[in-house]
Amino acid sequence: MSIRLTNAEAERLVLENELLPPAQLEVFKGHSQGAPDGALYDLLVQQGVITYDMQVELEQAKAAAQPQPSPGPALGGLAPKLGGGLPAPALGKPAPKLGGLAAGSSASNRAYKPAAAPLLAGGAAPAAPAVAPLQAPAPIPAPAAAPASPIPAPAIPPIRPPAGAAPINLPPPAVVPGGLARPKRRRGFEDEGGAAPAAAPAPVAIPAPAVAAPAGVPAPAAPAAHAAPAAPPSDHGGHGGHGGHAEVASEKKIPQGWPNGVAPENPAPGGIQDLLKQARAADASDMHVVVGLPVMARVHGHLRPLQEGSSPITAQQSRALIQMMLTPDQFAHFDRTGDLDLCYSFQSGGRFRTNVLRHRNGEDIAFRVIGEKIFTVEELGLPPQATRLTEFAQGLVLVTGPSGHGKTTTMVALVELVNQRRPDHIITVEDPIEYILKGKSCQVTQREVGPHTESFATALRAALREDPDIIVIGELRDYDTTSMAISAAETGHLVFGSLPTQNAAKTIDKVIDVFPSEEQFQIRLMVSESLRGIISQQLIPRKDGTGRVAAVELLFNSVAVGNIVREAKTEALVNAMQLGKGQGMVLMDESLQALVQKEVISGEEAWSRAEDKRKFAQFAPKEEPKQAPAAAASPAAKPGLKR
Repeated sequence: MSIRLTNAEAERLVLENELLPPAQLEVFKGHSQGAPDGALYDLLVQQGVITYDMQVELEQAKAAAQPQPSPGPALGGLAPKLGGGLPAPALGKPAPKLGGLAAGSSASNRAYKPAAAPLLAGGAAPAAPAVAPLQAPAPIPAPAAAPASPIPAPAIPPIRPPAGAAPINLPPPAVVPGGLARPKRRRGFEDEGGAAPAAAPAPVAIPAPAVAAPAGVPAPAAPAAHAAPAAPPSDHGGHGGHGGHAEVASEKKIPQGWPNGVAPENPAPGGIQDLLKQARAADASDMHVVVGLPVMARVHGHLRPLQEGSSPITAQQSRALIQMMLTPDQFAHFDRTGDLDLCYSFQSGGRFRTNVLRHRNGEDIAFRVIGEKIFTVEELGLPPQATRLTEFAQGLVLVTGPSGHGKTTTMVALVELVNQRRPDHIITVEDPIEYILKGKSCQVTQREVGPHTESFATALRAALREDPDIIVIGELRDYDTTSMAISAAETGHLVFGSLPTQNAAKTIDKVIDVFPSEEQFQIRLMVSESLRGIISQQLIPRKDGTGRVAAVELLFNSVAVGNIVREAKTEALVNAMQLGKGQGMVLMDESLQALVQKEVISGEEAWSRAEDKRKFAQFAPKEEPKQAPAAAASPAAKPGLKR
């Protein structure tokens, strides 16, 4: 292309077409300072902000604006071209991203609006040429540089950030290893605890320069003021939602905890530490402080009052317990936002994953009791072949199951097995840290979202530069986390992650569905090659009422499983797993049948959780026979009626 715009023209082109937010345009201008005029245009072309189609249009507009011989006052034919009447080529695709540089632009999902002709004509209108006989114009040679305008274009004032704004730093391009390209749009799972996206800075309107037009030629219309970009679409809950492409800088979720993460002892009767000790002694998995109810505990899957006959908690009591538990910084953060995730720990009581929330009746606390020790695979009742998941050098291992059914406990048991057997480097990213892993054969680095890192995605990008062998992800909850996990598994790391799904088929579907449809074929190929295994579990109450036992589904990757994943036929996984019993695969229904036969769980519990309920039809709830409606009395039998 022979076209080359001056810095002022390139700046105006970017702003009128909303190719970049003003703040990021300032960054590009800073990089081109001190270079010859036109360096800004070269940089924008090199970075892909000004696309090839736009360069073609600029070239066409330049050719149309060249003075051409025409008879007498027929110069009016040039006015539509100078005024924007030049037909624009079909440019039906948005301007490309810059790996995060153009993330805040609202034009990222809109078609490019042609405005090259007004731009080129905005500097000055050429003088009317002398009248000459009509003849075919000579071909225009491509000049080495853009010719100087006969009338210098008016200076465009530089765009300055608002007063008090933070200095602008150019972020590095977002690099996703393993060849996984970032899509134009992304989907997310539940986006828990994220902050709202920051508002884009208001763009500055640039008035069109006033240029005296030759007699008989209407001056080009001034371009409309630059409109503020629309807010990016917000993420929807669930795995089917779309989100904006921009990285959202979330506020740190835990401002400042207790020193060394351990709260001071407070043995006050009825205090929060006293209640948590009672919950652990009762073998509860969860404890709830709820306004209007007594303190509740979940024991063996069922909620009941922690103390029989205890009084309901008032709003004032709940707030006092929250203040007793949190540091001043944490309480101020909760008081401002209404939500707080943390891991509460004190020396004599252990660790508790905690969520503090505000709702219409007051303020509540939900605690998850974290075991005091890391259990072994045998103690958890997992199939012995599950230990094979720890023997791979690289790949993706997923631990899944409904919420509250021991996914973290199982994943930590597998990671601890790696810690005991291999001289590797383990990096965990959790929200919050639950079990404390002490290095044995491995070096262990544990990071918590909030106090240690901004987000799962940020920590995973950094982890790839920290020489890890094993990466443990608390939950694959959004596009960035999932894509980084798959890419890390492809680039030679063993990745453990958890998902809230019920079986292997639903797990694969959910992993694929987080990506846009145009990328799902590529992701299926990557997952079919990097997946090493899926362990899905449900905790089911024992028949004797002494606790809960795990029913486990176990899938290992194989040639048949890889083909099923690539061809998007996950409904065929059941048959593949039945044929793969010799490789150690187990179906959930088979695990339930084995527990029923051993009389560990009841048949009714197995029927309620089975995928194929026909196998447990004998345990289905019996419907009471419906009584036939009483026969209506004949009119003759009713009093007051005559025959």
